[in-house]
Amino acid sequence: MYNQIFYDLANEWKQTINSIAINDPSMVSPFRKNYTGYHYPEFYKDSFIVAYRTSIDDLGRFVLISPDKSEKIIYTPGSIFDESVDIKNQLIIWSERRADLRWTHADRSVILVYNIETKKKYEIKNENKLFSPIISPDLKSFAAVEVDPGNNIFLSVFDFNSGKLKQRFRTEDNQYFFTPCWDEKGEKLYFVSLSSKGKCINSYDLQTKEFKSITPPTFANLRNPVFTNHQLIFSADFTGIDHLYSIDPESHQIFRIHTANFGADYPSEANSKNQILFSNYSAHGYQLSILHLTDKTNFKEVADISLQSNQLADNLATEESGIPNFANNDSIKYRSKKYSKLHNLFNFHSWAPAYIDINSYEIRPGVSIFSQNKLGTAETQIGYDYNVADHTGKYKLAFNYSGLFPEFNTELSYGNGASNYYQVTKIDTVIQRYTWNEVAANIDIRLPLNLSKGKYSSAFFPEIKYTFNRVIPNASIPDRFYSGSYQAMTYRLYYYHLLNQSVQNLMPKWGQKFDLMYMHTPFIGNNLGSIAGIQAVLYFPGFAKNDGIKIYQGYQQRNFTHAYNFSDLVRYPRGFQSFQNNKMYSLAADYKFPILYPDFSIGKLVFIKRLKSSLFYDYAWLSVPSPRDKDGIVYPNYSEFDMKSLGLELTSDLHVLRFFAPIEMGLRTIYRPDFRDFQFNLLFSIDFNGF
Repeated sequence: MYNQIFYDLANEWKQTINSIAINDPSMVSPFRKNYTGYHYPEFYKDSFIVAYRTSIDDLGRFVLISPDKSEKIIYTPGSIFDESVDIKNQLIIWSERRADLRWTHADRSVILVYNIETKKKYEIKNENKLFSPIISPDLKSFAAVEVDPGNNIFLSVFDFNSGKLKQRFRTEDNQYFFTPCWDEKGEKLYFVSLSSKGKCINSYDLQTKEFKSITPPTFANLRNPVFTNHQLIFSADFTGIDHLYSIDPESHQIFRIHTANFGADYPSEANSKNQILFSNYSAHGYQLSILHLTDKTNFKEVADISLQSNQLADNLATEESGIPNFANNDSIKYRSKKYSKLHNLFNFHSWAPAYIDINSYEIRPGVSIFSQNKLGTAETQIGYDYNVADHTGKYKLAFNYSGLFPEFNTELSYGNGASNYYQVTKIDTVIQRYTWNEVAANIDIRLPLNLSKGKYSSAFFPEIKYTFNRVIPNASIPDRFYSGSYQAMTYRLYYYHLLNQSVQNLMPKWGQKFDLMYMHTPFIGNNLGSIAGIQAVLYFPGFAKNDGIKIYQGYQQRNFTHAYNFSDLVRYPRGFQSFQNNKMYSLAADYKFPILYPDFSIGKLVFIKRLKSSLFYDYAWLSVPSPRDKDGIVYPNYSEFDMKSLGLELTSDLHVLRFFAPIEMGLRTIYRPDFRDFQFNLLFSIDFNGF
């Protein structure tokens, strides 16, 4: 039945396409193998083209396209709001999303202007959010859609240099405005507005303050009008496909000037040859094409702009209880009452047959139960976490609260710990393994400061943590092993600065991460000494487009006198377990690259997106201590040794059982040259940020 329905719909669509005359404009943008879109095109110096290019293998960039279709990057912006770019002469103006220092949902917008000739950029800030900026013909003003905290919508005009408000307009029913454009004299603004009756194109005279409707309201999608040659050109889907239309603002006569196969959008102003640019949709993305306005052979007058009836949708609508009338006020009155944050801290919603670290998104063997309150400010996790490397496990209870400016994270755990040490005998020095039970409680306070701006994501996390730990030794421990409890303080500074990634990038092409940490035991209890460490991760571009290089370095130093002390801060080479040490330097180099993008589905079970690989080399130098039986004191820097490993990782990005979050699964092969042996590890992780 499924196949038959789609077969019938495909035939119906083909018949519809064959029944209309499709224009076949010439493509003027470069052909790119990967899916690429060119948006907001404008002529530059009459024969060049400036546009905003998006791609699955690169960041969004403003580019300059020459008549020979060669391409040059002009500028790389940050996250641009939809339909919020204008290009006029040598100026590019756009509205960009800017993150709040602390609160995720308190982001704002800034207006940015870039001069192609001088290569200078400056910002225009406003207390309200501004969208869809458009530069006036005299380059002295710009108009934008303005939204205040009360969700009042304005069409506002600002001074181009100072950013000061010159005048604003708002309808009585608070209609939402989209994509304004100026007339050729800079006296009127044309724009799309949305009300309960649908969308329509309107005009606003800045001198007479007169508001006038150009088209009747319709539930079709009117988009991106531009005023050129005394007419408005816009995109609309009256027939179910986005075509290009023109309308005379005085006579209100509408013509379909371009019939697209799949869709057309973003018309530009005409150049001296009476040509306009537009984005023509294809299987490879939005490609740029040219339309000659003087050639009216395929122009077709449109008498009715109502959304064309769709039989399938109409049949489904008859099964509903009724068609909603958005013009009517809500008949249900909701009574508000005080919300108790304290009584609504817990809301258990899911579990997983694995231990999921909600801070690092690591997946480990175990089990997890999750709770999150409706405000998203309180998270609770109960679970069992199994350490594969040390063959130990712990029961954990974690509670995190982020409703205040600093974040508060708490965790309580109980389970086993394990380590190894060198035991000196009369005959030889041997490696001994020992385990213990421990109870731990943490209270962590940190400031998650978001410093992201433009094309870079940046953050700074100062952090302070209190830890209580009680160790219960068992029969496997060495003589005079530490037992009892301690209270520790941890101080941490974490910072990262990363270039944003495209969909196909395996890692940032450029970026840095730095992590500085110090731990000691200043309170009553056992003295575990102290440990200080620093870690750094550097990202570099690889040889191919989506390849990447990651260099990790870490160094730590301990001061202690007992066999039990703080856990390591830096990572060990892959294929090795942890060792007691006074000093440790660690290095890891990874070269990651994609192998294939199969986009292959095995029924409903698995969808395989990408196969990738990583070559790695790990190295560590350790200065290790040794306890002596005669006095039980740990002697630091007893000996030194190296750890080295290298290998290959083969993994696949896939979706299992249509689950939204992408899963990475694969195999790691490790070779240890000093031991001349191989190890094999199964790899599994879930990216909860990936959907």
